[in-house]
Amino acid sequence: MTENKSISRTAAKRFTLIIVLLLLLVASYIYSSGNDVRVEIDIRKQTADRLRQEIDTGNVFSAARADLDNLTLDENNSTTLAILRHLDLQESKLDYRTKSKVVKNVNGTTIIVRKFILSGESSYQEVLSQLDWIQTSKKAVLTRAILRTGIGYGNSVYVEIEGMLYGLDKS
Repeated sequence: MTENKSISRTAAKRFTLIIVLLLLLVASYIYSSGNDVRVEIDIRKQTADRLRQEIDTGNVFSAARADLDNLTLDENNSTTLAILRHLDLQESKLDYRTKSKVVKNVNGTTIIVRKFILSGESSYQEVLSQLDWIQTSKKAVLTRAILRTGIGYGNSVYVEIEGMLYGLDKS
């Protein structure tokens, strides 16, 4: 009485089907897990890109704020000497006078606008150099410049420069 311990053909087919189904389930699980990881990576990349963009926006804002700070007067320290230093004219021969000072409110920000006159006699080259500096530095808006022949001999000219300065309360 020997028993034949072989697997029947039907049992082998069932066993093969079960193994194939198990492998399909495992493959499906691995595929969905991989998909979840890919989606998570995409979300993190988008977050990193958004944060990088916010940093760039912050840097642009900081640069714009620094430019604004450089181009405007500090109203808490707006003496004549501070104004001349702001215009880089502290060693100039020109006299500074404030014609008027107007306070404007723009979108909740108080801006002080000073109309000024710089006048005096100097060499033609110095006057043109100072006019060019004031115009290109954008620290003042020039509205008028008048040049007349000077009293002295040579290239001496009398100049009268009118313009506007902008100031902010920087406290």
